[in-house]
Amino acid sequence: MTSNKKPAFGGYSINFGQVEDTTLGEVFGTDDMPPSEMTKRIWAFVKENELSNKPPAPVYNKLLEYWDNNELEDMKLKEVVSIMEEMEVEEKAFVDVKAIFKKQKKNIDDFETEFDKFIDVLVAASKAKNAKTGKKGKKSK
Repeated sequence: MTSNKKPAFGGYSINFGQVEDTTLGEVFGTDDMPPSEMTKRIWAFVKENELSNKPPAPVYNKLLEYWDNNELEDMKLKEVVSIMEEMEVEEKAFVDVKAIFKKQKKNIDDFETEFDKFIDVLVAASKAKNAKTGKKGKKSK
């Protein structure tokens, strides 16, 4: 017998089979709460216990996280290049990012502006490439 079951919403599923000795009270607490809060808490529990088969974030998210989580003065070319290598960007992008990093010590505002534009271009190119190859992912910020 074949199953006509639709794929899971969002392309992934959750499995509570590995959860032992956790009560609903431990997940939700014992106070009254609206359904929206229950949803937040169950998703927090799923994430905390790694219960979903959600695919890892696309590599371009690593670049966005690096940009968001580092001070401009502390950003390192070597780390950005490493992320770009994972993204499998074109060789020209490596030349571009090296030129942008030269501005880091000279004029931090120019560096910020140029690097921000550079990331936008890389992320767009990466998303377009993933769309062509069928890989899925959403930008998370």
